[in-house]
Amino acid sequence: MNYVDYSTREDWLEARKLSIGGSDAAVIMGLSSYKTIQQLYFEKTGEPQPCLKKTSEAKPEDFKNSTQIQYGKDAEENIRELFRLDYPDYVVEHHEHRIYYSDKHSFLSASLDGEVYTGTNLKGILEIKTAEINSSLHHEQWKNKIPNTYYCQILHYLNVTGADFAHLRALLKLKYYSNPKTEIIDVVIERKDVEADIKLLEDEELRFWECVINRKPPTWSKLPTL
Repeated sequence: MNYVDYSTREDWLEARKLSIGGSDAAVIMGLSSYKTIQQLYFEKTGEPQPCLKKTSEAKPEDFKNSTQIQYGKDAEENIRELFRLDYPDYVVEHHEHRIYYSDKHSFLSASLDGEVYTGTNLKGILEIKTAEINSSLHHEQWKNKIPNTYYCQILHYLNVTGADFAHLRALLKLKYYSNPKTEIIDVVIERKDVEADIKLLEDEELRFWECVINRKPPTWSKLPTL
C-alpha cells in the first residue's frame, strides 16, 4: 500500500478528485442522498455537467448543515483521543493530509481518520462520525448496524488498506429528546466477515472508473444490493 502526504489541504483536496475515495463509494452504489453517479462522473472527469432540472428531491452537498459539518471537524481530534484512552493496547496514528492508494488499483484511495497498529503492522482503521439524530426512526438506523453510506465507506477503506478490521466510533447528538443528549456508538467490522461485500463494491467501482477513463457517462441505475 502506497501513500502520499500532501503539504496543504488544498493539494489534498485536488488529489482526491483524481481517484475514487471513501465518500464516493456510496454514490457509486446508488446509496447517496446527495449525489448521483452521473454527477460524480462529471466531477472526476472535469467535463461540464449538462444542465439538470431542479427538483424538490435534489439534495446537493451544499444543502448539508454547515454547523454540523464544522462540529464534526472540531470534535474529531477529541473523539480520537478518547478512543486512544479506551483502547490503550492500540497505537493510533493520524495523518491529516495523507492519502493511501491501493496496490492493486491505484485509482482507489483512502483518507483515514485513524490507523490502528499492533506492533509495527497496520491492523485496523478508525472511522469517526458525528451525526444529528432528529427522530426515533433515524435513531433506529444505528441499532446494531450502521447507515449504508458509512458501511460502503468502510468497505472501501478495508479494500484499499488491506486492514484486518475497521472500528467505527460515532458520536450521536440525539436532538429529538426534550432534553437533547449525546450517545457514543462503537461498531467493529471484521474484514473476514465482509469479503463478499468488499468484492461487490470493488467490481462496481471498477465499472465506474472504466466510464471515467473512456469518457462515457454511466447510464445504469439498478445495482446489486450489499
